[in-house]
Amino acid sequence: MRKALIATAFALFLVVWYGATSARAESLKVCDDVGVCQYATIQDAVDHAHAGDEILINSLSVYTEAGIVIEKDLTIRGLDPNETIVQAAATPCLADADRVFRITGAKVTIADLTIRNGCSIAGMENHVFGGQGGGIWSSGTLVLRNVVLSNNQVTRDAKAAVVGTIGGGAIFSIGSLSIINSTLHDNTAQGGSGAASGGAWFNKGYGLVFNSTFSGNSVEGKEALGGAIYNDDTLALTFGTIVRNKAATAGGGLFTHGSTEASNSVIAQNKVTGGGGADCDAGDAIGGMSASNTWATVDGCGLVTNSNLYFADLVVVRSGHTPVHMPRLDSAAVGAADCSERKALGDQLNQPRPATTCTIGAVELPRVLLPTVMSPAPTDLEIVDLRISPSSGLRVGTPVEITIVLRNRGGLVSDKNFWVDLYINPTVEPPNRLNNSEVWRLLCHPVEVGQPACYNDQGIAWQITDYVNVGETIVITSRLDDFYLKRAESNWRGFFNQAGEKKLWAFVDSWGGDGVKYGLISELPNGEENNLFGPVRVMVDSATVAAADSAQPEEETPVRVREIAITP
Repeated sequence: MRKALIATAFALFLVVWYGATSARAESLKVCDDVGVCQYATIQDAVDHAHAGDEILINSLSVYTEAGIVIEKDLTIRGLDPNETIVQAAATPCLADADRVFRITGAKVTIADLTIRNGCSIAGMENHVFGGQGGGIWSSGTLVLRNVVLSNNQVTRDAKAAVVGTIGGGAIFSIGSLSIINSTLHDNTAQGGSGAASGGAWFNKGYGLVFNSTFSGNSVEGKEALGGAIYNDDTLALTFGTIVRNKAATAGGGLFTHGSTEASNSVIAQNKVTGGGGADCDAGDAIGGMSASNTWATVDGCGLVTNSNLYFADLVVVRSGHTPVHMPRLDSAAVGAADCSERKALGDQLNQPRPATTCTIGAVELPRVLLPTVMSPAPTDLEIVDLRISPSSGLRVGTPVEITIVLRNRGGLVSDKNFWVDLYINPTVEPPNRLNNSEVWRLLCHPVEVGQPACYNDQGIAWQITDYVNVGETIVITSRLDDFYLKRAESNWRGFFNQAGEKKLWAFVDSWGGDGVKYGLISELPNGEENNLFGPVRVMVDSATVAAADSAQPEEETPVRVREIAITP
């Protein structure tokens, strides 16, 4: 029976995963710009949508809306799980608090966004199903794919008489819920003087977890069960990572009252302040607890225990994917799972799994062949190309496009929001290793009387607002509509403004803040040496042509260099 449960769960997952590529009837866009999107609120888009439509939250920013009710089959999608953020409020559980989504009897998919700061309060007159599902309450068929749920809460009104279940800090589900390639972290269920269950999720229907992470969730109260998950019905857990959660009474990671089947999962490093199983508790499970290749540190469910289950902190390691706990190289979870039937589906980061044995939990750790290598190489950003088009026959005013190609040749994903500077005939050659914040403006020629700094000097600055994955290449250009180009930090109108030989250098990670050495990205011990590329030389004739774009860009306030003093 239990084997049939996990087989059925995985078959359902295949339908959900591959069925998601089917054609959609219509895509309705939601954002603050009515010139770009049809709707300004998600609820308005839901009300006007037809069954089967997709609603796209067309924004890489924080979007505040609560109490969204869905009663028809829809897909709700963002642009990035870490950048498209739908929050109920700036802070959860203040005045007029509410959850983010309530789904009633519909088939809904939510993908590629964060749901945070939702709140549901038991005993509050205006809260439907109060105290259940701070982020989402669902009685339908719900699929969460590449979604983050964080900092959602359920609690009770201390002044009101509360009857019924309190639980599911992030999600309370009665119907069917599939959690795929997603992360639920730092959600809370607070029972106060009463009971509460499921710091992140209260499952009262059919639940599936695949390639997903539960971290930092907690349940508090007089009787508080299941720091991450409370299962009251049927649960299939496959390649899950449930770590560092906390319960006051029992089941720091998982408390199962129903039927639970777990495989190739880690339930470890969870805490209980009472006397129940620290990682998992199945003391009164009606359907029983069955597990294969599922390990714990301190267990109450009959799992394999191992004290050598080590994980890094929760972090985004791959752009466009949810945050994860990467297993350490010395973790016993590495190479302990059976991937012979699951390898094609990859892990939570869509990394491939080996054909035979793989890592237990949501994330695969790539195998290191040399035993002396104990940690990945640091981030190493370098510029691999700097080219000018056209590269000959140039005159002052000839339209020019400058292209820079950079890549991460290191062993770790880079942080984002670092800078790239282009120097055109600077006063001195830029240093190969930055001694300080040497942005292009600090290498200007002396200022002409009555003119602003760098008036005749040209230079360009780009801010790379994306993570750069290991081996990934990013191409940036001098086009004024380039996504990364910062006009406020540049003096460039699409052509060279003076005749003569031009010598160009490009520097990646050129600025990390006033007085900060080595830019924003730590590439030590050796990665800082290859940040400079150049010089690339080109001749510009003194004859002048009419420039296609001779207008100076609108003045903006520089964000890096606000006042520059240059001594002639």
